[in-house]
Amino acid sequence: MKLPQKMSEALTNTMIEANIIKKEEHDIYSYCYEFLFENIVYIASIILFGALLHNLKETLIFLLVMIPFRTFAGGLHAPASGLCVVLSYLSYFITMLFCNNNIGFSILSHPAFFFLECFTICLMAPIDSSSKKMTDQYRKRNKKICIICCILMILLQFFFYFNGHYKFCNILFFCGLLSVLNVSIAFFIQSIHNTKSS
Repeated sequence: MKLPQKMSEALTNTMIEANIIKKEEHDIYSYCYEFLFENIVYIASIILFGALLHNLKETLIFLLVMIPFRTFAGGLHAPASGLCVVLSYLSYFITMLFCNNNIGFSILSHPAFFFLECFTICLMAPIDSSSKKMTDQYRKRNKKICIICCILMILLQFFFYFNGHYKFCNILFFCGLLSVLNVSIAFFIQSIHNTKSS
């Protein structure tokens, strides 16, 4: 059993014993806490990697972009949680590798490219989870938050660009590219599934 799973089980069982939640609610609380602990472990470990690799600023920008995109735009879900973890870490290391080899100005640093990425994401987002469909109200909420996040990130990209922080521009571009690919594949799969269902 993984550490986040052990922690979520222990916390959920403690809450049941203390009569805070009902026994029937065990699975949902256990799942939510496991998800929470997995995210805490992931974020903490990524920040640690960033500090060890002397890429702390770059790492924080990566998290600042990827977490809102993943949370509110949605995307492709790996069939197993272990594979999801591997892909999350792989996304980070590929981004750092790409950006450390493209420190100076490149055409991809231009805010116009990041704007196109954000526009594409907003058109398709939010993507339903394969395990749970969103209600219309929740979908509208996520869409609105996704658009707000994209506007803020575009402003951040302009700030970096006009202040000569091209490496940071490259990070935003590459995070946007990964998110576009993720959302596009999920959108395509969802469209096929919806067509077959109808």
